[in-house]
Amino acid sequence: MELQHEAWAELMDDEEEAGALVPIMALAYEHHEDPKMRPFDGPISEGKRKRLLIRAVAGVMRLHHYFVRRREYRAPSAEPFVRSSGKTKRNDPCPCGSGKKFKQCCGRGPTIHCGVWTKRVDLDHGSKPDRPLTSP
Repeated sequence: MELQHEAWAELMDDEEEAGALVPIMALAYEHHEDPKMRPFDGPISEGKRKRLLIRAVAGVMRLHHYFVRRREYRAPSAEPFVRSSGKTKRNDPCPCGSGKKFKQCCGRGPTIHCGVWTKRVDLDHGSKPDRPLTSP
């Protein structure tokens, strides 16, 4: 994922919205090696740190709203999806080329294709056999 530098530059130039970054930056630069970059002369007290954290959370929420508004403004209009070929039916050969019926291959759920064979994978529990598991 890459940051959109233009969008962040616009935020920094926006006098109403850039303030959301102040508590975040204050906490981020608290222990900076260059003393000139530190927001305070001495260490931050526990009470001030809690206030900064509360303001940082509020700042993150403001930043989210700021970028959501920009995303909606800049987002291209979504065009409806148009299927290039007919829909694969359950008993049709699987389009992956495994030679199995679609319902016994990619139609079963998440799959990983490695060469010619297909291996079903449950992302939470690892590999599963190509046949349904029986309940315990």
